[in-house]
Amino acid sequence: MTDDVKLSKSLDEITISLRSFIGLSLKKDDKNWAEWINSVAKEIKVRCWEEKGCTKKECPAYKSECGRCWLIAGSLCSSNVTAKGPDGTTNCIDCPVYLANVSSDPCSEIQEQIITLVHNLRFRQIELKEMATHDHLTGLKNRHFFEMYMSHEMEKLKRGAGDMVILMIDVNDFKTINDTCGHVVGDQVLKACAATLNKSIRASDMLFRFGGDEFLIVMSAAGKSESEILLQRIADNLDDWNSRKNEHDIRLSLSIGYALLTESTDLDEVIDQADLMMYEEKQNYRLAVAKA
Repeated sequence: MTDDVKLSKSLDEITISLRSFIGLSLKKDDKNWAEWINSVAKEIKVRCWEEKGCTKKECPAYKSECGRCWLIAGSLCSSNVTAKGPDGTTNCIDCPVYLANVSSDPCSEIQEQIITLVHNLRFRQIELKEMATHDHLTGLKNRHFFEMYMSHEMEKLKRGAGDMVILMIDVNDFKTINDTCGHVVGDQVLKACAATLNKSIRASDMLFRFGGDEFLIVMSAAGKSESEILLQRIADNLDDWNSRKNEHDIRLSLSIGYALLTESTDLDEVIDQADLMMYEEKQNYRLAVAKA
């Protein structure tokens, strides 16, 4: 086989591989992405964990069918090195395992550079999506995600999926905590409230940080009885948290309102109903504190 024929064959293989790669990389389904990674595993001749006789089971690349350890361990695309190379290097492009796989000929090296570039772009895409749909402080889904989530749930509701309950939750005395203890402590309180609520909900429920010191819970296939059970679990978990001492002697307290969402009700109106009930609870709390 002449050099020109070999080159042509290599270019054809790269074109087919990259066409498949780009097509799958544009899809949002992680399953498709994993399938592509597995499909190219055979292209990798030298594997990191085999070359090193590695026993680091915590490394994502350990005994992986995909030989591209520089991608799946995140060490090339995110600079988050999880293991050293056979010679002690922490830079993938200097690692003999990487070089043995991608530097056999110029075509292979170009192909790998393109694959790594697109993989890096996908990694950043996922990272940005996470930032757009999650609250950085509490780790909960945010209001933006709530709006996307409910657009799908409302369609299911119209198809007879069962009623839902919306719970609006507000942290009592949060401004006072911020003013007297500082915003760092205020952030800790919000994280404690998020953890308490997350511990209380069912696996099928969705918990959101709605904004500021407000949280929202969506209960699928639920009514008043399920809401009351959830409220009791939240109360029990708050009591448990408050039974433990903390540096600033803070007690967690929440005002909660809820309303039923059906196929014949409007989401915004239901949120307003839950909000109104929540503010009534907050007013009752303030009156009780004033009398104490």
